[in-house]
Amino acid sequence: MTYNEAETRYHLIDPVLRDKGYLEWRIKLETPAPVEPTGAKGRRRGNGRTDYLLCVRHPHHEKPLPVGVIEAKAEGEDPLKGMQQAKDYSDCQRFHVQYVFATNGHRYGEYDKTTRLSSGPHAFPDFPHHNTLSQRYARATGVDPAESSAKLMFMADSPSFSVKPRYYQDAAIRAAFALPIQVPSIGEQRRIATRLKEQLAAVEEAGVASEQCVKDLAKLCDLGLERSLESCLRSGGETVYLGDVARIEAKQVDPCDTRYSHFPHVSGENIVSISGELNNIQSAEQDGMKSGKYLFDAGDVLYSKLRPYLRKAALPTFSGLCSADMYPLKTDSLRLLPSFLRLVLTSRYFTSYANEKAERSRMPKLNREQLFEWKFPLPAIE
Repeated sequence: MTYNEAETRYHLIDPVLRDKGYLEWRIKLETPAPVEPTGAKGRRRGNGRTDYLLCVRHPHHEKPLPVGVIEAKAEGEDPLKGMQQAKDYSDCQRFHVQYVFATNGHRYGEYDKTTRLSSGPHAFPDFPHHNTLSQRYARATGVDPAESSAKLMFMADSPSFSVKPRYYQDAAIRAAFALPIQVPSIGEQRRIATRLKEQLAAVEEAGVASEQCVKDLAKLCDLGLERSLESCLRSGGETVYLGDVARIEAKQVDPCDTRYSHFPHVSGENIVSISGELNNIQSAEQDGMKSGKYLFDAGDVLYSKLRPYLRKAALPTFSGLCSADMYPLKTDSLRLLPSFLRLVLTSRYFTSYANEKAERSRMPKLNREQLFEWKFPLPAIE
């Protein structure tokens, strides 16, 4: 009557492994089935239990290093029957080992991950000795367990693994430490550092040049727009006062009133010069507004009357509150487009007039009468 798998391990396999130098700390029995990631936790996939995890160890190192697995079979089974399953473990690098064996206690088969070759069956009493397997591992991987440089392969890489890590954590750590890294000579390191410093300086210089190019391009675009606008105005139709085609209807409201405190608040600081872009808009309550503000509608042109040389005018697409230092302008929709008015108010053509009038005040400011008294040729909408 032949032994079952457990009896085969106890009576046939264990004695040979002990005789070959695989003491208790060189063998780990019955490792868990592989873990398959599923969401946040994962799950066990199949049975897939490897009976022995063979390890090598050096007196100077803290823990044994797994180098192979053995799949045990019942005495009457074909020893190569477990090879496919064991090779699957190896191919998946489940344990990050080099060798996979299968045995029924009398004969064994072997799979070498380095050569990707299988061999056997061989007589199990001829199974490689611990020292022999250690030497084979050193030749195959270039990692000699007796060398101090191999120390990282025998220990966890962080305090978080001060407790016993799970097999896949241990395998991942060893796989990372096994990656070959070439360290250049000191002279080569200096040369690389110097070269990197030069390249970083060149990148920084290119970045400065790029920023200047963007600024120059913006100036060119601004100049082109100015010339186009001036040409348009000079060749326009009837000459009108701004007050003939634009007006202020907005009423002042209390920004602390709960009906208005949640409205967006726009001040001159929120408007980008010339482009009219709006930045960092918050509610009147968030800005801590207390004094009266103008209530404007979407499509109104907001012009900052303080320091006209800053050329600040915006065309918001939302309703809100604006500073009392701004004019919320509505246009005659049949004669003047709001978008065209915003361009006109930020042009040099208008700004030269505004600056001249504002200089007469202690604080450069264009009052409402001066604004509406500006006279300009108005092109037709169509």
